[in-house]
Amino acid sequence: MKYKVIDVETTTSNKGNPFDTKNKLCYVGIGTDMFPIEYGDAPYGECLNNIQKQIDEVDVLIGFNIKFDLHWLKKYGINFGDKRIWDCQLVHFVLGGQQNPYPSLHGVCEHY
Repeated sequence: MKYKVIDVETTTSNKGNPFDTKNKLCYVGIGTDMFPIEYGDAPYGECLNNIQKQIDEVDVLIGFNIKFDLHWLKKYGINFGDKRIWDCQLVHFVLGGQQNPYPSLHGVCEHY
């Protein structure tokens, strides 16, 4: 199975909520590539096309609290509907006996 790790960076109004119209998607990291979206004045349509191409080439998307990232990608028209999703935060929650429902990335890294 082919996979890619994905992460997004956003503005922070209302904790970066993708449904808050004040927020913007700034960067998308997928695999080893970084794509600026609304982080300057340059058009970002080609970046979105390249992100979609990379997603189309894999079977699994991996992230930490990936539902946040997927909401942002969907908002910008990225399609990932047929992909398997692996959320490291959710997996840690399950393996940890469901003790901490929102473990931090830092805490999970320290644990492992």
